[in-house]
Amino acid sequence: MKNDRLKLISALQFNIRIAAVAEGISLLVLLFVAVPLKRFAGFEIATTIAGPCHGFCLVIYLVLLVEAIAAEAISALVLLLAVVVAPIPFATLIVERKFLSQLH
Repeated sequence: MKNDRLKLISALQFNIRIAAVAEGISLLVLLFVAVPLKRFAGFEIATTIAGPCHGFCLVIYLVLLVEAIAAEAISALVLLLAVVVAPIPFATLIVERKFLSQLH
């Protein structure tokens, strides 16, 4: 039983790390590539593609965090912190390193 829990938490930790990196990178691409292309070059398709990609990554990240709460691996306070800082570039990576890397 305990071994199964450790495997679940280890898998969650890995998946959250991947999702945090994907969410962080997709936000940076959206803010610093797609939006400038749209605003300064009139390349509307950039945000049409990058926006939903970022949204998908964010939803996956949040679903994994809720799954971690269900597995009692993180607290609601950590979830709240992760949600509040998600719109800040690189913040998901910092939260993942500081709080989520020590899932229990």
